[in-house]
Amino acid sequence: MQRKTRDEERSRLMPVLIACVLLIGVAAWTSTLLPGETGIKEAPTERAAQQMLREWNGQIALFEGNSDKPAEVYEVTVATLPKEEQERLREGIVVESEEALALLLDNYTS
Repeated sequence: MQRKTRDEERSRLMPVLIACVLLIGVAAWTSTLLPGETGIKEAPTERAAQQMLREWNGQIALFEGNSDKPAEVYEVTVATLPKEEQERLREGIVVESEEALALLLDNYTS
């Protein structure tokens, strides 16, 4: 009878253990993502006609295509951002959509 009880305990614990392993895996995967990553890519070596956020005169600016002059400048001082974000902005962040732009700007202003 005692063996049956152990088998029953194992059969009850197995789904719980599987769920824990899955949750740990999902948590590990999501921790590798950067905030606002969806729809945003680092600047490619060749700049195509696209929108890109970059630093300009110490502020965040939106550039279109290969233009050296920003289409829009935002009142966000780059120096107030975390170092990794400052570096991303110096390199340029390709913006794939208006939603991605809004998300980035929201992240930088909050």
